[in-house]
Amino acid sequence: MHAPRRYRNTGDLPAVIPVFPLTGALLLPKTRLPLNIFEPRYLAMIDAALSGLDVRFMMTGWPDKKIAYNAAESYFHDLAAAGVKVYRYKRGFFHAKTMTIDGQVAVIGTMNFDIRSLALHKELMAWFYDSELALEHEKVFLADMEECELITLEEIDSWSAGRRLRNSSARLASNLL
Repeated sequence: MHAPRRYRNTGDLPAVIPVFPLTGALLLPKTRLPLNIFEPRYLAMIDAALSGLDVRFMMTGWPDKKIAYNAAESYFHDLAAAGVKVYRYKRGFFHAKTMTIDGQVAVIGTMNFDIRSLALHKELMAWFYDSELALEHEKVFLADMEECELITLEEIDSWSAGRRLRNSSARLASNLL
């Protein structure tokens, strides 16, 4: 049985949170409103949720690469246990990597945070400090949430041992996917 991890609130977030320091640091500004994320920023999401922020993560429900999807699923327990709301998009495939922050910033791009993508691909993230664009993007995110299912900690804990083994095995190769 998968033993639940216990998290504690570590207090307020610093002005910026360095994430993945070995791969070029994603900086997540301090935020008060919901943080909507389409692609995993695992450690930043956990830290933000533990600090009391409303963090919502949406992932495709129709994967193009099953092993990468299984590896991603292996992170769901920790995210949900920390208070991140994990959603699975049911309507079709999407490959978005976006964030909205405080209705002021929209982050849109192609970057994956893994060794293979950072070393081999020419990917980027554009940060738009434009409240109109951020609010428009927020509306798209909220509309897409209507096509999602919430993945609860109870659901994750009910996954079979075989599914958890498959996901954990895929996670071992996640830096190469």
